[in-house]
Amino acid sequence: MTIVTDIDAPPCTREPVFRDERLYLGAHELDAASRAGMGEVLAQAHRRCAGCPMLVDCLYRAVVEVDVSGFVACTTEADRAAIRDSLGIVVDATPTGSYGPPSPRRVPTVDDVLDAFDTLDAARLA
Repeated sequence: MTIVTDIDAPPCTREPVFRDERLYLGAHELDAASRAGMGEVLAQAHRRCAGCPMLVDCLYRAVVEVDVSGFVACTTEADRAAIRDSLGIVVDATPTGSYGPPSPRRVPTVDDVLDAFDTLDAARLA
């Protein structure tokens, strides 16, 4: 039997910052003590996530295909909701398979999602 140890897994599977359960709770679920230090935790997670080779695919899937909770693809739940709103996407909360199908006016391209992400990011920095 051979054990493979050099698998190139995305950062979220091996970085301690992604094990912080606060990243996967909505802001409304955190008390004041739990919110303390979240800015730094989110900044660390963002830095690790931004360098991931799977970022584009992860972002597209998290925006268009399935409504996941927590921090995913350099975005919070609120960020992804804003991107969906800007693109006219509604993700079915009751999935018909492993992912809920998108029901947008048209299926957005990866470039559409990236443009909406860039717009959101620019607004955050302004």
